[in-house]
Amino acid sequence: MTATLPVSVKSEIFKKTLYQQLGVKECWLFDPKGEWVEQQL
Repeated sequence: MTATLPVSVKSEIFKKTLYQQLGVKECWLFDPKGEWVEQQL
């Protein structure tokens, strides 16, 4: 049996990889309702 990642995790991984390839040095995740960002400041 193969476990699959949630769409939100796949999207985050894809975006992180894409941004790195484009030379983006910093990216902020904004989650005002605390619905999908696990770690808070």
